[in-house]
Amino acid sequence: MKMKKFTIQLLAVACAMVMFADKARAQATVQLSSHETILLNYGEKDSVKATISPLGETLKWESKGLTLDGTVNKSTADSTWGVFKAPSSGKSEGWIIVSYGSAKDSVHVKINAAPTDVSLGAKHSDTIGIGNTLTLAATVTPADALQEVLYTSSNNSVAEVQTSGLKGIVTAKAVGTARITVSAGKGANMKTDTFLVTVNNPITSLNFAIAQDTIPMQINSEMEIEAVATPDDADNISSLGWSIAQILPHPSGIVTMVSNSGAKAKIQSGATPGLARLTVVSTNGKTASRIIQVLDPIHVTGMALDKDTIYLSVRAQDTITAHIQPANALNKKVTWASTNPSFASVEMLTDTTAVVTGKTVGMAMIVGETTDGGLKDTCYIYVQSPLALTDAKLEKHKTRIELDKTDTLKVIFTPANATNKKVTWTSDDPTIATVDSVGVVKALKSGITHIRMVTDEGAFKDSCEVTAYKSDANIEAQSGVNIWGTESGLRVQSDKPRTLAIYTLNGALYRRETFSGDRVISLPSGLYVVTLGEVSQKVLIP
Repeated sequence: MKMKKFTIQLLAVACAMVMFADKARAQATVQLSSHETILLNYGEKDSVKATISPLGETLKWESKGLTLDGTVNKSTADSTWGVFKAPSSGKSEGWIIVSYGSAKDSVHVKINAAPTDVSLGAKHSDTIGIGNTLTLAATVTPADALQEVLYTSSNNSVAEVQTSGLKGIVTAKAVGTARITVSAGKGANMKTDTFLVTVNNPITSLNFAIAQDTIPMQINSEMEIEAVATPDDADNISSLGWSIAQILPHPSGIVTMVSNSGAKAKIQSGATPGLARLTVVSTNGKTASRIIQVLDPIHVTGMALDKDTIYLSVRAQDTITAHIQPANALNKKVTWASTNPSFASVEMLTDTTAVVTGKTVGMAMIVGETTDGGLKDTCYIYVQSPLALTDAKLEKHKTRIELDKTDTLKVIFTPANATNKKVTWTSDDPTIATVDSVGVVKALKSGITHIRMVTDEGAFKDSCEVTAYKSDANIEAQSGVNIWGTESGLRVQSDKPRTLAIYTLNGALYRRETFSGDRVISLPSGLYVVTLGEVSQKVLIP
């Protein structure tokens, strides 16, 4: 009886143990590391991790509704990782399922199709200016292929491109061309399209050299107008277009175009006052305009000749100029006449100037008369027998001129009313000082030279010593004394015996002597204090 009772107890314990084991197995759990949809492109590999508890059950991976390259495999390094790969083409959508004992978990997986085409549209080229941008938009087909692209430029120094979704933002950097490439997909399934970008340097703004909005113009006159383009090296300046438009109620033809080329145009007004609009336009649409106002005629109100009396010898000539008031009078033309052409003739040079020629000894009156208004003025011409020149001397024979300044040498003629007063001027050293045809001397570099004069008649000669000096006090002079430094050494001039003393900058006597004349003393480079008579000066020897 006792044995039977013990057996029953063992059976109860065994049943309890089985029930406990079943209960433990029912409590097995598995959870994937992510439940967000996994997006895969064709040929890509991915993995997902399962967290399990407790240990001891079998972990199983599988897929449902997915077309994979193979199956879902356990990672060789860690079986709690499920590894799977999308096929090289095609699309599918389904689940990755993990089982652990009776526990399961899953994650949604979507595999995108390979792109069959990527296109930038029908237009495949464009031109943009430096600093401007151009937006390209790509279309990837089929629609269920991954909608991702990459833009690249063949020449980033000409045009850069930034990828923004399916768009490419092109920025023009420098004149030239660059090919923009858009690509979708990868490997053997990569698709591309291209777009040629030409970068130019176009006009960004237009204006006129004349600032005022309304440009005045006389009737029956011509005017040259200039446009100002920004930037000034724009590559379409030469192709600017010009036009003139009527401004009602003024009639057409107030102003007409004579010619135009690039930034310049020549216009002509008619005989009728009024308004017209002048416009300039660039090939990229930049414009500027001005109103042209053709004014009522401005008449001459006054005229005076620049000379009252002229003395001429036979065959000699002189000019007369008529000064017109106001200066902007429309018709400034002057006609000329001589009261006695056998003594003095007159010939027009320009609208306001004439040349008079002595014919024979005698007197004539030249009359100038304006075409507009008939205003007159006169000049008396005395034609004399030639008076020979007997002597010619310069007014001065020494002069000092500061560098880049000028002085005018004058000639004293004997007699003062000699007929031929023509002279020729020369410089012994044009690098120190030059002289022009009327005796104007210009100092160019420190030093001394002579300007020489010779008359056309009689070959009378004279000269003037010119000292060219800097104003920086490296040269000092008083009457009869010159001191300055040269590349050859110290140059001193004295018109009479004077004590010359040369000191170093620290006060040591370098040299002392009595000196007169013109001399160059060789000295080592440096700064010295030089005294010559009453003159004391610091001198730099290069």
